[in-house]
Amino acid sequence: MKKNLSIILILWIVALAAGTAQAFTFNDVNIWAGSGSNSAGLVIHWSAPEVYNNTSMPAPIADISVAWGYKFDGTANAETMMLALAAADPRLYLLAGGQPGLGMAILGIGYDLNNNGVFGLSDGSTTYTAADFANGILADQPYGDADTLLPTDPGDLYWGGWYGPNWELWHEQGGNGGFTSAPDRGSDLYWTGSFFSGSHGEWDFSGLGITSLSLEDGSWVGWSVAAGGLDMGDPMGEGTLAWMNHKQAPGEPLAAPVPITGAVWLLGSGLLRLIGICRRCAS
Repeated sequence: MKKNLSIILILWIVALAAGTAQAFTFNDVNIWAGSGSNSAGLVIHWSAPEVYNNTSMPAPIADISVAWGYKFDGTANAETMMLALAAADPRLYLLAGGQPGLGMAILGIGYDLNNNGVFGLSDGSTTYTAADFANGILADQPYGDADTLLPTDPGDLYWGGWYGPNWELWHEQGGNGGFTSAPDRGSDLYWTGSFFSGSHGEWDFSGLGITSLSLEDGSWVGWSVAAGGLDMGDPMGEGTLAWMNHKQAPGEPLAAPVPITGAVWLLGSGLLRLIGICRRCAS
């Protein structure tokens, strides 16, 4: 059963990647939250850091970017977008410091990749189940817990961090919106040409305080795992140097699939046909 599930997940990723070879645009987004005439995109990239300092996190089970969309009128910010999308997609869940609406820091981001409806976090003594996440968010948590709370479902995409490698925030260059496609790092793993900026996106120091990042029509917000943890106790340590010099950027995203039952989703995506081909190859 686990082997078949792994095959399904791999083929899903391959199939979606084949469909997003060109620049990823708002037209490629499947899941939207909010309403209004303005559009903003969210891209989350789960990947392993270079340096595992001050962390208990295992590497995410896939190196992958997933995208969602957000509609709004008037003023909006990255926090309102994250709140809306966590509530809209039952597969997306967040570990946060602070309270929504009062200044929230993103400490951990998870995705129910195997779509079994089960997710949670545990440090071995304290366990949080899906029922503890209000609209997909476990808020007002101690910041240091992000380095020790691990996903309880090994089939989930997850990373958390504070003293260790944390989540970094990206947005389109200039922060003025107007981009129809997601920020693109091209063939470069890091956006380090001028420390802050890349081909048409830039790193933002407010990555752990997202209320101040306002959205415009055509804005894109991206999250990626830091290359290392910023260690104030060891400012010239390997983790800190990786954090400073290797600003990882989201890769080419895949659209988060609309949450539907597994059997219908497989039929609709053509993966049953692909799995049949794979079985014939293995026989």
